[in-house]
Amino acid sequence: MMHSFSPKLTINLLNRAARLYHTNPSLRTWGQPIFHIYRKLVGKVPPITGAIGVTYRCQCRCAHCYADVNGRSSNAEMSTNQIMEAIKQLKALGTLQVIFTGGEPLLREDLFDLIAHAHKVGLLTRISTNGYLLTRKCVAELKRAGLNQCGVAIDDAGWTILYGCIWPLMFITSSVTFARS
Repeated sequence: MMHSFSPKLTINLLNRAARLYHTNPSLRTWGQPIFHIYRKLVGKVPPITGAIGVTYRCQCRCAHCYADVNGRSSNAEMSTNQIMEAIKQLKALGTLQVIFTGGEPLLREDLFDLIAHAHKVGLLTRISTNGYLLTRKCVAELKRAGLNQCGVAIDDAGWTILYGCIWPLMFITSSVTFARS
């Protein structure tokens, strides 16, 4: 089945790509949105975003979070090679972005290597974090690895109860400031 694909949508996609891809000017990276458009034109609709839950570990015990399920252990996590293979598969599908999530992805020791690998193969990279571990040093490492976007979750005005730990709002605010600078 052929999907309609308007010129306006193509221009919007390319404009968005230009804004997001400016941190990775390689031809491989710029080829990814073109490959995405091609696959749509031939009727193979690729996913725009792929999310990889890299860990179940987290400092918090949020009532709404699926990562905090009794009986899960870090042994159930994928290995570095398995995640790198999943990144390659997302790239081959024509995916534009990979989101590293969890649990708290910053608790994974090899996260910077995973981000660098996804960046190197031409994918946009994003993490979804609670912000607790975003220090100046961590933010600098994330930038060096090639992170394009960082989502910090502050879910609710009652976040201290939801997260099950005490979070100084000033700390999270300063973490976001580090990430933006």
